[in-house]
Amino acid sequence: MATLARVTVLWKCLRFLGKSRPILDPTVTTNTYPKELWMKSYLSTSSSSEEEIIEEDFEIDDPWLQFHYDNYIPISNYQKTILTIGAGLTCLFNPARGDMVATLAETSGECTAKTLHKKMMADPVGRRILEEKPRINSSTIDLDYLRTLPENTFGKIYTEWLDNNKVTPDSRDPVHFIKDPELAYVIQRYREIHDFNHAVLAMPTNMLGETAVKWFEAIQTGLPMTVLAAVGGPTRLGPKHSARFRSVYLPWAITTALNSQLFINVYFEEHFQSPIDELRQKLNVKILDK
Repeated sequence: MATLARVTVLWKCLRFLGKSRPILDPTVTTNTYPKELWMKSYLSTSSSSEEEIIEEDFEIDDPWLQFHYDNYIPISNYQKTILTIGAGLTCLFNPARGDMVATLAETSGECTAKTLHKKMMADPVGRRILEEKPRINSSTIDLDYLRTLPENTFGKIYTEWLDNNKVTPDSRDPVHFIKDPELAYVIQRYREIHDFNHAVLAMPTNMLGETAVKWFEAIQTGLPMTVLAAVGGPTRLGPKHSARFRSVYLPWAITTALNSQLFINVYFEEHFQSPIDELRQKLNVKILDK
């Protein structure tokens, strides 16, 4: 609720600064937003025509499209620029603001999302992920079952990582500011596999681990937000940790990101029962010898 309130307040400020078409206020139910406006983004990935949709009083029966419709907030280019600058500055001075990190990823990452989408479409598994659009949260993944899996399986390692770091898969914000449902899903998928990345790479959530993962993600995805986080992360380390990061963590993160399989094309949910060493070998990941 706190995140929703912050986004709402920021949105009201931006609306005051610049005019835009009718918007979906995140505090209002989706039925108040003209569906025909949102349909323009849906039509870009659909074979249906706008006339057909309006004539048939189109109903959304796809879970992802409904989710996107529920959370989409249209903004003008002017507002997008202001929001990008504001979110970027906030992230630099207060990287713990997850809502602003998420906002920056959306307002600055749409072009990069198109590139990632092309890479996913060119990969058999990536294409299947785009077709099925799986979600990662406690409603879609049986965490209690994963905790019963044998030691050293990916599912077991993943839940142990969640428990040890007091993290939940439900903490990932929905995409608000990307109108194309396909590109919005790419960013959502990137966001939701972040904990899988940590588990596979055997990186904790402390500053060293998080910065190393951001460098890995920046090289693999090219998303501006990850690049900013990767560059800015080491500046918040103390002298001792900074030296260790440069000499150990950074070379490992760069080498691993360049040599391993593109993680956004990995259907991690299908590997829960796989031995973690087998999965890492398949992805060409060598964990850091700390």
